[in-house]
Amino acid sequence: MTYTFKLSRRIASNHRTRLAALSLLLAACGAQSPTSSTPVTPQPAVTAGWLTVQLTTPRTDDGAVQVSVSGPGVDSASVTGYDGFSVVANASADMVVTGALTSGTIARVHLRDLSRTGDVRATIAAAAARGSYTLQDLTGYRVVLVR
Repeated sequence: MTYTFKLSRRIASNHRTRLAALSLLLAACGAQSPTSSTPVTPQPAVTAGWLTVQLTTPRTDDGAVQVSVSGPGVDSASVTGYDGFSVVANASADMVVTGALTSGTIARVHLRDLSRTGDVRATIAAAAARGSYTLQDLTGYRVVLVR
Protein backbone atom coordinates (compact mmCIF):
# COMPACT_ATOMS: atom_id res chain seq x y z
CA MET A 1 0.00 0.00 0.00
CA THR A 2 1.17 3.42 -0.79
CA TYR A 3 1.40 6.25 1.65
CA THR A 4 -1.30 8.22 -0.22
CA PHE A 5 -3.75 5.33 -0.02
CA LYS A 6 -3.18 4.96 3.76
CA LEU A 7 -3.62 8.70 4.26
CA SER A 8 -6.89 8.74 2.30
CA ARG A 9 -8.28 5.84 4.40
CA ARG A 10 -7.34 7.64 7.63
CA ILE A 11 -9.06 10.84 6.50
CA ALA A 12 -12.17 8.91 5.46
CA SER A 13 -12.19 7.12 8.82
CA ASN A 14 -11.95 10.43 10.72
CA HIS A 15 -14.71 11.86 8.53
CA ARG A 16 -17.04 8.95 9.41
CA THR A 17 -16.27 9.39 13.11
CA ARG A 18 -17.08 13.10 12.94
CA LEU A 19 -20.24 12.41 10.95
CA ALA A 20 -21.39 9.81 13.53
CA ALA A 21 -20.71 12.23 16.41
CA LEU A 22 -22.61 15.00 14.63
CA SER A 23 -25.55 12.64 14.00
CA LEU A 24 -25.70 11.72 17.70
CA LEU A 25 -25.57 15.40 18.67
CA LEU A 26 -28.43 16.29 16.33
CA ALA A 27 -30.50 13.35 17.58
CA ALA A 28 -30.04 14.60 21.16
CA CYS A 29 -31.45 17.99 20.15
CA GLY A 30 -35.01 16.74 19.80
CA ALA A 31 -38.14 18.87 20.13
CA GLN A 32 -38.42 18.27 23.89
CA SER A 33 -34.82 19.03 24.76
CA PRO A 34 -33.78 22.24 26.51
CA THR A 35 -31.77 23.25 23.46
CA SER A 36 -34.79 23.27 21.16
CA SER A 37 -36.01 26.62 19.89
CA THR A 38 -39.08 27.08 22.09
CA PRO A 39 -40.35 30.63 22.62
CA VAL A 40 -39.22 32.29 25.85
CA THR A 41 -41.94 33.93 27.92
CA PRO A 42 -40.83 37.49 28.67
CA GLN A 43 -40.71 38.54 32.31
CA PRO A 44 -42.89 41.51 33.26
CA ALA A 45 -41.06 44.80 33.51
CA VAL A 46 -40.19 45.95 37.03
CA THR A 47 -41.82 49.26 37.87
CA ALA A 48 -40.45 51.38 40.69
CA GLY A 49 -42.60 53.92 42.48
CA TRP A 50 -43.82 55.61 45.63
CA LEU A 51 -46.24 54.46 48.33
CA THR A 52 -47.97 57.02 50.53
CA VAL A 53 -47.90 56.46 54.30
CA GLN A 54 -51.20 57.50 55.88
CA LEU A 55 -51.75 57.84 59.61
CA THR A 56 -55.05 57.46 61.44
CA THR A 57 -54.92 58.85 64.97
CA PRO A 58 -57.64 58.84 67.65
CA ARG A 59 -56.13 61.91 69.36
CA THR A 60 -56.00 65.63 68.66
CA ASP A 61 -52.82 66.36 70.63
CA ASP A 62 -50.22 64.24 68.80
CA GLY A 63 -46.84 65.91 68.46
CA ALA A 64 -44.70 63.03 67.21
CA VAL A 65 -45.06 59.55 65.79
CA GLN A 66 -42.46 56.91 64.98
CA VAL A 67 -43.30 54.70 61.98
CA SER A 68 -41.42 51.75 60.45
CA VAL A 69 -41.95 50.49 56.90
CA SER A 70 -40.18 47.29 55.90
CA GLY A 71 -40.23 44.93 52.96
CA PRO A 72 -38.44 43.95 49.77
CA GLY A 73 -37.22 46.86 47.69
CA VAL A 74 -37.69 49.70 50.19
CA ASP A 75 -34.88 52.04 49.17
CA SER A 76 -35.83 55.55 50.31
CA ALA A 77 -38.38 57.48 52.37
CA SER A 78 -39.33 61.08 53.02
CA VAL A 79 -41.58 62.87 55.51
CA THR A 80 -44.22 65.00 53.75
CA GLY A 81 -46.22 67.88 55.19
CA TYR A 82 -44.55 67.76 58.60
CA ASP A 83 -41.12 68.06 60.16
CA GLY A 84 -39.15 64.91 60.78
CA PHE A 85 -36.56 62.59 59.34
CA SER A 86 -36.17 59.12 57.92
CA VAL A 87 -33.40 56.52 57.90
CA VAL A 88 -33.35 53.65 55.41
CA ALA A 89 -31.23 50.53 55.93
CA ASN A 90 -31.64 46.83 55.13
CA ALA A 91 -34.93 47.30 53.20
CA SER A 92 -36.50 49.10 56.17
CA ALA A 93 -37.40 52.77 56.59
CA ASP A 94 -37.68 54.21 60.08
CA MET A 95 -39.31 57.65 60.30
CA VAL A 96 -39.99 60.14 63.05
CA VAL A 97 -42.67 62.68 62.11
CA THR A 98 -43.19 65.75 64.31
CA GLY A 99 -45.61 68.66 64.39
CA ALA A 100 -49.33 69.15 64.98
CA LEU A 101 -50.19 65.70 63.61
CA THR A 102 -53.63 64.82 62.31
CA SER A 103 -54.98 61.86 60.39
CA GLY A 104 -53.76 61.81 56.79
CA THR A 105 -50.59 61.54 54.74
CA ILE A 106 -47.37 61.83 56.75
CA ALA A 107 -44.67 60.31 54.49
CA ARG A 108 -43.77 58.54 51.27
CA VAL A 109 -41.71 55.39 50.72
CA HIS A 110 -40.02 54.44 47.44
CA LEU A 111 -40.03 50.80 46.28
CA ARG A 112 -37.84 49.32 43.55
CA ASP A 113 -40.69 47.00 42.47
CA LEU A 114 -44.31 48.07 43.01
CA SER A 115 -45.54 44.54 42.27
CA ARG A 116 -44.14 43.61 45.72
CA THR A 117 -46.38 46.15 47.53
CA GLY A 118 -48.26 43.34 49.29
CA ASP A 119 -45.02 42.23 50.97
CA VAL A 120 -44.37 45.67 52.53
CA ARG A 121 -45.51 46.27 56.12
CA ALA A 122 -45.98 49.51 58.06
CA THR A 123 -46.15 49.71 61.85
CA ILE A 124 -46.36 52.42 64.47
CA ALA A 125 -43.62 52.10 67.06
CA ALA A 126 -44.56 55.07 69.25
CA ALA A 127 -46.64 58.24 69.49
CA ALA A 128 -46.10 61.22 71.77
CA ALA A 129 -48.29 64.09 72.96
CA ARG A 130 -47.62 67.58 71.63
CA GLY A 131 -45.87 69.84 74.13
CA SER A 132 -45.03 67.27 76.81
CA TYR A 133 -43.98 64.42 74.49
CA THR A 134 -45.60 61.96 76.89
CA LEU A 135 -45.94 58.58 75.18
CA GLN A 136 -49.47 57.83 74.02
CA ASP A 137 -51.28 54.49 74.26
CA LEU A 138 -51.25 53.12 70.68
CA THR A 139 -54.84 51.82 70.83
CA GLY A 140 -56.74 53.28 67.89
CA TYR A 141 -53.65 54.30 65.91
CA ARG A 142 -53.28 52.90 62.43
CA VAL A 143 -50.89 53.37 59.56
CA VAL A 144 -51.54 52.17 55.99
CA LEU A 145 -49.65 52.22 52.71
CA VAL A 146 -51.49 53.56 49.66
CA ARG A 147 -50.32 53.17 46.11
